[in-house]
Amino acid sequence: MAATAAADKAAKLAEKKAKLAAKNIKAPPPPASALRRLPLFQDAPDEVLKIFEATAKGEVVERDVLFLGGDAPKAPEPSLNFVVAGQVGVAVGTEDGLAASKKKVKAETFKAEGQTLAVFGAGDFFADDITAAAGGLHVYAITEVQLIRVPARRAAEVLQKHPKFQDELRNHAENWIHRIQQLRESGREEIFDFFVKNGFSFSTRTKIRQLELCIDCDKCVQACEDRHGFSRLERFGPQVGLINFSISCRQCYDPRCLIDCNFNAINRDPISNEIRIAMENCTGCNVCARNCPNDSIFIYDIPENFDTTVWDNAGKKVPKKNAVKCDRCAGYDDMACISACPTGSMIDAVPELLFGLSANVATEDACAVDPFEKGLSTQEGGRWLPRFSYWLAGILTVACLFEWIFRRWIPDLSFMPFFPEDNQMEGGFDSGRGLGLWLGIIGASCMGGTLIYSMRNRIPALSFIGSKYTWFALHNALGTLGPALVFLHGNLNFSKWPSLGVYAMTLVVISGLLGQYIANQIPGKEFSIDRELKDLDKSITTLASQWNQHTRSINMLELIMEEERARQPKDENLGSWKFLLFLATSDIQRWRRLLQLRLGGLKNIKNKALRKQTLELIDSKLVLERRQRFYGTAQRLMGKWKRFHIVTSIVLFVIGTLHIGVVLYY
Repeated sequence: MAATAAADKAAKLAEKKAKLAAKNIKAPPPPASALRRLPLFQDAPDEVLKIFEATAKGEVVERDVLFLGGDAPKAPEPSLNFVVAGQVGVAVGTEDGLAASKKKVKAETFKAEGQTLAVFGAGDFFADDITAAAGGLHVYAITEVQLIRVPARRAAEVLQKHPKFQDELRNHAENWIHRIQQLRESGREEIFDFFVKNGFSFSTRTKIRQLELCIDCDKCVQACEDRHGFSRLERFGPQVGLINFSISCRQCYDPRCLIDCNFNAINRDPISNEIRIAMENCTGCNVCARNCPNDSIFIYDIPENFDTTVWDNAGKKVPKKNAVKCDRCAGYDDMACISACPTGSMIDAVPELLFGLSANVATEDACAVDPFEKGLSTQEGGRWLPRFSYWLAGILTVACLFEWIFRRWIPDLSFMPFFPEDNQMEGGFDSGRGLGLWLGIIGASCMGGTLIYSMRNRIPALSFIGSKYTWFALHNALGTLGPALVFLHGNLNFSKWPSLGVYAMTLVVISGLLGQYIANQIPGKEFSIDRELKDLDKSITTLASQWNQHTRSINMLELIMEEERARQPKDENLGSWKFLLFLATSDIQRWRRLLQLRLGGLKNIKNKALRKQTLELIDSKLVLERRQRFYGTAQRLMGKWKRFHIVTSIVLFVIGTLHIGVVLYY
């Protein structure tokens, strides 16, 4: 029996070693015949294919390796490089990128390089002299890359004999150049660079929060933790404008997390093709988490009261720690984080489609700005329920307001004579009878109805009454209509103690609307301002080049702009009083600065047109900087708006309950 147990143990160990060895097997170089599978060669002449295959050489470039530009080793002769599999990045070279490419562990060259210009995938090609076309470029492997290299000299000889195929290759290359130019000229290159540097180019899925809908309730994280025992995502990840990319597993097609696991605990599911962690095999060694370029694998301590069924069934000891990651709620009919979101802010997206970089998207539409600047939900036509409820609440409020005006000053125009006694009252309203009383009852009912959303959020048993999103929309609509009716209920005359509730109600409405606006709109406006500032810098550069014949003027222009950059405040964390002072004096400071320039440095620019354009650019820059500081500080100061909203709501309901109780008692 002991011998059998030893044999089983040895067999399992051998199987484990075999699996580990299989993980580390390097892909073989692609055969030259792989060219025939590329779209570019579908209609290529046989002569071209035969010569290319005879002279071509397959090569595998490991991820993060720099192979063109910098101090990368030069090939014996220039080649045309056809990508069979993987991704090749082209970026402005940096010292950090060069250093990263030499690391043996977690190099992540794609994060360290400068501005990304292009990403070549399967079916694309590029020449070795791509780095010579623009100095300082680095060409590196984002993922493991399989290339077929054809000597450029031999390729040129063959293509001269086949001008039609030569034109096809030229058109392919020109399309890429056009794509790069389009991104740069339209100011979208920053979005493309974000796409590459944050690893979305090799991601297949991602969880995003639409900030124009998000209310920071944290229900997504709580739902994930409730279902799985540990939260498998973090809300706050990389962000562009109104889209925040939550930190969760992106199901990369080039998963770095699989490389070094020694316990066969993380693998790709053969059926769903998703990456999953087998908790019973995991020891919490942190290797997979360390290798993940997106920090999407979390290591948690196993608490004493944790359900140990997984390890008990496997006959294994419970580890002290365990790695967890999002598997998109495998085995469930829904994803907890998405189902729990009351506003529909959290969604599961395909990065390639989100950024408009799929093959069927026109170059002019790639990396479109609008989803990030205006919000993704507006691109989808918005949500009909909140729009309908807000319009309905607004119409009813305006109707009641007009009725109040008519009864007070123009009785003949009154259109709601529901109660005869109303006509006997001075001013048409009395809070204790007639329409005034019913306005109070309906208004108080609306305010009470706003609590249903809070109850639906906190009591799972109430799921039968409708979705959280529906009740959130009604929460906002009722929270707008109710106070308006209560104002009319009091005949807009608040001199007694219940008026304290009215003041609290006013603060509740203002804090709710203002807080939601800041949380939902400011990120998009900040993104827009950042873009405008970058465009302004480009305009300044263009202006300098247009007036390059005025050497002394251009030198003065550069000196003035350098002085402006140095003048920008480094500390953006304004306190409340400093923020108010900034709002009150910012325009005065801008005018003072423009006057200083008129009387100072601008006098040294002799060309009148250049002097005028410079002043206009600096004025625009000062305005944008003012807005940038305003939005950044406002968002930080109002980050705690929900706490104030809740406290004032409690005060409101306490006073309202007392008021109703007194009325009913007496």
